[in-house]
Amino acid sequence: MKIFLTGFAEIDITPPKGVDLAGYAAPERKATGVHDPLKAVAVVFDDRKQKSIICSVDTCVMNPILVKAVRQRVAFQTAVREERVMILATHTHSGPILGGDSLINQQWLKIVEDRLVQVIVEADCMREPAEIGIASAYVGKVGKNRRNPKHGPADNQVNTVLCRGTRSGQFLGMIVNFSCHPTVLAMDNMRITADYPGEIRKYLSQHFPEKGPVLFINGACGDVNPGGYSPEDSALGKEIRNRTFEWSKKIGQLVGDNIIKSIEKIKLFNPEGIQSSEKNIEVPMKKMPLPAEAEIALREAERLLEKEKIIPSGKDLDQLKLNCIYASIKLNYARKAQAFPGGKAPIAVQVISFQNLAFIGFPGEIFCSIGNIIKEHSPFENTVIAAYANDYKGYFPCEDALGKDTYEYRVACFGPQAEALLVGWAEKLLKDAYQLLSAVPEKSVLPAVKVKPDLLVQEHHPQQAKFPAIDFHLHYWSRWQDFEEIAANMDRANIRYGVCMVGDAFPGALIKPVKNILGEFQERFLLFTGFDLRKIDEPEWGKYVHEKLAQDLVDGAVGIKIYKELGLKHVDQDGCLIMPDDPRLNPIWQAAAENRIPVLYHIADPPSFFDPITPENERYDQLKYLEKWQWSLPGHPSYEMLIHAMERLAGKNPATTFIFPHFASLSDNLTRCSELLINHPNVYVDVSARLPQLGRQPFTARRFFLEHSDRILFGTDDSWPGRGNIYPLWFRLLETEDEYFGGEYYGSTIPWACYGLNLPDDVLKKIYRGNAANLINITF
Repeated sequence: MKIFLTGFAEIDITPPKGVDLAGYAAPERKATGVHDPLKAVAVVFDDRKQKSIICSVDTCVMNPILVKAVRQRVAFQTAVREERVMILATHTHSGPILGGDSLINQQWLKIVEDRLVQVIVEADCMREPAEIGIASAYVGKVGKNRRNPKHGPADNQVNTVLCRGTRSGQFLGMIVNFSCHPTVLAMDNMRITADYPGEIRKYLSQHFPEKGPVLFINGACGDVNPGGYSPEDSALGKEIRNRTFEWSKKIGQLVGDNIIKSIEKIKLFNPEGIQSSEKNIEVPMKKMPLPAEAEIALREAERLLEKEKIIPSGKDLDQLKLNCIYASIKLNYARKAQAFPGGKAPIAVQVISFQNLAFIGFPGEIFCSIGNIIKEHSPFENTVIAAYANDYKGYFPCEDALGKDTYEYRVACFGPQAEALLVGWAEKLLKDAYQLLSAVPEKSVLPAVKVKPDLLVQEHHPQQAKFPAIDFHLHYWSRWQDFEEIAANMDRANIRYGVCMVGDAFPGALIKPVKNILGEFQERFLLFTGFDLRKIDEPEWGKYVHEKLAQDLVDGAVGIKIYKELGLKHVDQDGCLIMPDDPRLNPIWQAAAENRIPVLYHIADPPSFFDPITPENERYDQLKYLEKWQWSLPGHPSYEMLIHAMERLAGKNPATTFIFPHFASLSDNLTRCSELLINHPNVYVDVSARLPQLGRQPFTARRFFLEHSDRILFGTDDSWPGRGNIYPLWFRLLETEDEYFGGEYYGSTIPWACYGLNLPDDVLKKIYRGNAANLINITF
């Protein structure tokens, strides 16, 4: 079954007055107000094998430190690989500097980081089955080549990717790609604005309010601006026609009208597969002076300018001003060049592609002719150049512009090999992605044969639980999950309620968004909430925990969920790993005890996840492809460290009820799990995601269930109903005495034979519903 999921979200990132504005060489541009809001828009593509994310931000350039922080946090929260997250700037020249020297900009940088994470996580939670359509149109002569306005290359084609939910029939959002500098507003503008990209969004939103957020991607516009005016005149702040808000609005309308016409007959299709990659290319820099030498040159340029102002000698004042601009930029590059003693700087080129569409991102200003060559050589029917992606390395001029005394050449830090390297590697990365998407799975020389054993034994295939049950471990909170289908499946399986482990899945660890997504099925699913653990070092952490939990209980939470990353990945403000029994977590355990609600805390993983990934590892075939579960890699605690911390946590907090899922990560050592329950009466375990481990040790497992029937909860850990109904396999294991059986479990074949436990009715009643009902005060 082909699966393609898409989700969009947008968020306001408009800064306050007083921030330093980016984009021009003015000595000081502080925002005096806001003309129109700045936005960040995110889209998530997911085929359940790969997930890729694009986030467009209304700013001039991307701060690589910000990108790294957002990528790390998003990877942590959405299970996406960092290199599959593209964060790009729209390149407005009237937005804030992301960082800089001023306090207000540095404070705003932290706020923007949180909001970018929030919008991406929200887009991830809004995923649903989708189809896309691609359209293009020619938009007059909005963009002109600023070196040769009449005859120079300018790409005035606007490309639109429209996404629609196949289940809801609603449009989810659209991506707009156009190549032109957002410099309608000049250096003298002090009001915050997204420039013409914001006007395109506004115009489309007015005409298509039902089509969702609009994500703007700027293209190869390094030498293209609205009108083809001189970049030198613009840098000097000279008066140039049509640099007004009215002209920005007109461009938005003109581009918007052409988009509207182009999508009237758009054909939608369901893409097959996603391929993402990122490659660091070593690009030679122009020879740079030492920073001290560059600073001397800047001071000399400034001295000559001031001298000419005081004692005019007939020298070109504009050229002296430009010399100061060039010298200042060269000083910046000279400082950066110190990190690259070999004279080559790494340039990250990123590709996100599916079927007949590819996005290729570059961290800087791509000249139009370079973009045209890349698109012409691309094997994809539609190729989107995404400039200003993930970083800013300046201008990448085409080769025939090098050596000329032009603004672009003077401010570029790369030499004549840049064009050939960018074009060559772009062609290779796009070709590789296309081949991977087009590849036909290899077939074995001999047809696959499923061995049929001679063993003839009785078989039972119960389709519903013998007694009404509660599935105590679910991950249902996204729009791509069909809750009508899930509820029907639960009805067929005799599952009355599901407990959704929301935890900190949403930004701010909120649960209200989940209730909104559940809609009419809210009463069927009970929610476990969580906390924003980044606040752990804040002075008001304890107060925050108690106040947030109080509000969440009012909103319907019945418990607390803590993810395994706390203990495996979460670090404090000093960069130290936070272990499960860290005293700073005490407010959580105290609040849970005071409110008499349980805490479900996933600690550790199976021991094999902590062992070297070699063929001798029992999970080798699974782990060799999943680096996110390879806890043997440097930087993670050992399995024993985590299990001991779990035991200490339970012992130090006897008034708190803990549920350690997956048999407390001890499903392969039920003797030790039994000792845990005996030593700590406040501990429960659930059975989720450990069916194969139980099935291969039927005698030990059955004794465990009989001995601890009051402390075990039924749960599946399900999050993807499309993988099939796993309930019957669980019922077969728990209720029958079937021998030597297997089956499909979460998309894979169980690697060994399983045996039924044939549990007594009184034990089944406790495990299916009794224990859970007592913990969360629910009656049937």
